[in-house]
Amino acid sequence: MNKINLSFLLLFATIFQGFGQQYEIGLMGGGSKYIGDIGREDYFLPSDPGAGLLFKSTINPWMYMRMGLSYLGISGDDSDSDSAGRQMRNYAFDGNVIEVNMGIEYNFFPRNPFKKTLKYNRLTPYMFSGISLINYSGSITNKEGLTADYNGLSLGIPMVLGVKYKISEHFLLAFESGARYTFTDDLDGTSKDSKAYEFNFAGTTNINSNDWFTFTSIGIIYTFGDLSCYFGF
Repeated sequence: MNKINLSFLLLFATIFQGFGQQYEIGLMGGGSKYIGDIGREDYFLPSDPGAGLLFKSTINPWMYMRMGLSYLGISGDDSDSDSAGRQMRNYAFDGNVIEVNMGIEYNFFPRNPFKKTLKYNRLTPYMFSGISLINYSGSITNKEGLTADYNGLSLGIPMVLGVKYKISEHFLLAFESGARYTFTDDLDGTSKDSKAYEFNFAGTTNINSNDWFTFTSIGIIYTFGDLSCYFGF
């Protein structure tokens, strides 16, 4: 597991070395929401705390190469669902995910949002997508009180929309919200391949639908480096 994560990080570092001289580093905090087979069926209402780190490198005024590391709580309880079937089943789980992602962030306003003057382009909407490596773990409990632990590793696809606002020469505020589609149905421990299978938790979910999670956050971003090679000042 550790070797896989280290290899993923080294790949990011190698890719980032090939890009520009202007960088961003940020700290984000907010709430996460699991979307799957247990609990409430709303999508973006945060239910657990989460935090993340961002690092970006300029490709051109439109695009940045972006890397992120997040630690997010995930949970679900059938007693909170509006579905009568889920309430009767009465399963619950509690867990967390560690996500490492990389990809391209695209700025909708391509003119220089980091120019030293504050008169222009202070507000910059953006979107981000790429690939994620997700390390997840948790415990699941059935209505009889039987509990089983599980863990696993999966790939995912992050899809994020955000906006950043320049508040000084080097600092920006950022707000973003996005979903992560995962290639597993086991974030809640209910997959037929789950380590909780022997406790008879399998067979209770939709095997044709993988799990998702969302992360909505606000944070502070610091910009640094030589901008002249891109923006001519």
